[in-house]
Amino acid sequence: LQPNYDLCLISENLPSSSDEFKKERFEALEKLAKNVEKLSIKYKLKTVLALKRFKNHELYQSEINFYKKVLNKNTPIIIKDRVNEFTSYELAYNSRLTIGCRSTLLVEIFAKGGRALSCNYIEGQQASKKFDTFDQTFLPNLPEQINYNNFFYIKDSTYNAFEKRVLFLLDINQQYFDKYTNRIRNYMISYDKKYSAEEKIKNKINQLLE
Repeated sequence: LQPNYDLCLISENLPSSSDEFKKERFEALEKLAKNVEKLSIKYKLKTVLALKRFKNHELYQSEINFYKKVLNKNTPIIIKDRVNEFTSYELAYNSRLTIGCRSTLLVEIFAKGGRALSCNYIEGQQASKKFDTFDQTFLPNLPEQINYNNFFYIKDSTYNAFEKRVLFLLDINQQYFDKYTNRIRNYMISYDKKYSAEEKIKNKINQLLE
């Protein structure tokens, strides 16, 4: 099946008023949103923003107000409310590339063979170290011989670097992508396309009931 969207931007937790790195985190999220919007306009990409909060959540208004502030009034990005627990998953799985900062959804998409890009745009050594997306999202103990930083992780917040990386991930041949990501995907999350987690759980339950 063909994906419904080219890009899916994952909305994440906004920093609280007491966050010591509030300024740095807001700036990083804004840079990412603007980079995604600029790329979408330039290449006429169909892009969706998956909001994190339900409409009745106390933080929903802050979230939607943030994106309305940083995005253009006539932005081409489609903003989707969260209507159930799986809205973000549905949008991400129906996109050619999923983009975010620290969302664990990036790992899940990547582990199932999808394309994901984790962007750590937080400036300042202390803040960057605390919220480093590679350490926190893609696990801190990867074998040294595996260096995929240049594949699905980026720290350079400039638009040119972002454009180059996204276009690469969109255009790369699937066979090549699978070849060079299979090992690290299995290291992150064990996923068997032929034997789903649901089937494994059912079989385990049946064994216990016998």
